[in-house]
Amino acid sequence: MASESQISDELIFKAADQLLSENISPTNETVRAVLAKWTDTKGGSYAVISPALRAWKARRKAAELIEPLREAAPQAITDKTLYWAADIWAMAVEQANTRLTVDREALAAVRAELDGEMVEALALAEKREDERDEARRALVEQAEKASQVLNEARDEVKLLSSRAASAESKVSGLELRIAELLVEVKSERQLRAAADKAATEATVALGRLQGETEALRKQVASQEAIIRSFSKS
Repeated sequence: MASESQISDELIFKAADQLLSENISPTNETVRAVLAKWTDTKGGSYAVISPALRAWKARRKAAELIEPLREAAPQAITDKTLYWAADIWAMAVEQANTRLTVDREALAAVRAELDGEMVEALALAEKREDERDEARRALVEQAEKASQVLNEARDEVKLLSSRAASAESKVSGLELRIAELLVEVKSERQLRAAADKAATEATVALGRLQGETEALRKQVASQEAIIRSFSKS
């Protein structure tokens, strides 16, 4: 199998002949398709195929034009004309060949100009095709990167969701503990208030008891004084 860099004019001519034998019109696309099968490549560059295919078509056209002119005069004319008729035939053939040569040169000049324009156009088309391929590759890379970023974002969301769930569980536990502490504080405040009240009541009772004790002491002292006075008399 030939590589794409080894595609020659002869190989292109062979592909065109093969297509013609199969009643398929040889074009840049059909020839390239055949070359792609033969070489296991893309089929070569249009800039290489187009000039070679034009040359192949020009050869066939020239062969079709020249072949009848090189034929000998028909036997019927030879039999029915004089010797000078053969000279006229030869002159006609010579003039035809001269005219054909001029036409060939003009055709070659036009073809060379067209080939230059075609090569430039095909080169531009291949450049744009390469640019499209590069753009496709860039889009594929961007899509892959975007997919990777999306997957990473999803993983991050899952991780954050897990952390959020854990944090929410901790917050719930803290809220429950705070509620318990508030109950305890409230209970402690109530106990403290009751204790303060009891202390106040005890202070009041103690004061009252001290007053009563002092009154009893005075009363006892008075009774003792009376007893002592009776004892002396």
